[in-house]
Amino acid sequence: MPHPGALLWDIGAGCGSIGIEWMRAADNSLAIGLEPREDRRAMAARNAVTLGVSALDIRDARAPEGLAALPAPDAIFFGGGNSDATMQIALDRLKPGGPARRTFGDAAERGRPSRRPRDAWRRACAPHRSARRAARRPFRLASSDAGDAMVVEEAVSGRLYGVGVGPGDPELMTLKAVRILAEVPVIAYPAPNSGESSARAIAEKFIPAGRTEIAVRVPMRVGPVPLEAYEQAADDIAAHLDAGRDVAVLCEGDPFFYGSFITCTMRWRGGFRQLSCLA
Repeated sequence: MPHPGALLWDIGAGCGSIGIEWMRAADNSLAIGLEPREDRRAMAARNAVTLGVSALDIRDARAPEGLAALPAPDAIFFGGGNSDATMQIALDRLKPGGPARRTFGDAAERGRPSRRPRDAWRRACAPHRSARRAARRPFRLASSDAGDAMVVEEAVSGRLYGVGVGPGDPELMTLKAVRILAEVPVIAYPAPNSGESSARAIAEKFIPAGRTEIAVRVPMRVGPVPLEAYEQAADDIAAHLDAGRDVAVLCEGDPFFYGSFITCTMRWRGGFRQLSCLA
């Protein structure tokens, strides 16, 4: 997840969108993109300046040769066309517990089978998933509580859901996302300082009447969003969770990669026993 000082490798950076969004998601986060094509590097550099993250480091290099001199990453994104050997070399450098994402085929690969089947990719990433699980605080009753009566001070908090609303078409939302929205009493979503929320607009027809809604008001502008912009929303959501009410937080894109949801969870880490089931 993006956080201050975290480094992302974007292997096959293209227009730079992944590195740019990573750096915009957290102050002082870092991204290094490898892109052998000059026209794409130039486009990525222009995009970075336009979107307020001119420190994006786009290098004229290919993987795996260009990886040797790089500092170890906290996360990796693989563009299309990377070989098995390239991805394995990069994953070996990934810090324990760090996330890795990839595209399954680019424009040049469409129409023929991916060179790395999804099951092989999952096996390659398995050690990192296991490390993340081991490091993650279990948000359920500890074994010492299992089967025992709980005292009042040990009341379990509500469950927090990060709900991805998909690419923009309500009909592409997952069945699980729709089910969660029908069940939870509280729904939160990012919104500009004034105006409507795009995430809520996508999910609108699945939000039942009478739900408590929390608009996470953040400035929609060029450059990183100040983390203090999330403080009030985090406190409001925490109050509902403390009271035992489940909360769904809508998010455009992947809730666990970057965005408002993961920024808010950084403020709650360790505070609740049941945190974030992803839809």
